[in-house]
Amino acid sequence: DEWKQLLGYAKRADGVGWESKQDYYTRMAGLVSLYAALLAQTSVAVFKPPSEVMEMAPVVNPLGVTAAWRWLARLVNQKPQRISATILLAFLKPSSHALARAYPRQFYKLMSLVESGYVPRIHALIDSADAPEEKAALSNLETWLTETLKELRRGGTLREPPEAEMAIFKEPDDTSEAGGDNW
Repeated sequence: DEWKQLLGYAKRADGVGWESKQDYYTRMAGLVSLYAALLAQTSVAVFKPPSEVMEMAPVVNPLGVTAAWRWLARLVNQKPQRISATILLAFLKPSSHALARAYPRQFYKLMSLVESGYVPRIHALIDSADAPEEKAALSNLETWLTETLKELRRGGTLREPPEAEMAIFKEPDDTSEAGGDNW
């Protein structure tokens, strides 16, 4: 119990046990993805009332890609853990386009280093273990790295992930079940 608490596992709603390893990995990946997306953000959505049309306004991110680069460098300089592939991919997907734009040569070199040095260290850690979640995450990371490095070698730019695109029109809320103003 103490070990799981130190790792950050959450208590189940019934208070009896802990969340599963898969739930823990999913939650940690979600937190890291949110952090990476916030660091990569360069614009915000703005609604100008009374219109329902959204406009994107540029902003200066006080942390930005500098903090993202620092976080990524710290991660790959640490000894890999079982969750490392999950966390690394969760960070790279929403932020790699911004990192590659800000640090084009260094980002390519770092991704090459991850592929040739960090990934084999994760393999050494989990290949002989009974770790299906970790092996799946590592396979996904390797696929992502291969495709990303291929794109960078071609001289291409990494595109912003499709999840980052926001619609320019906000659909009106469905209030049909609210019962008018009597809620």
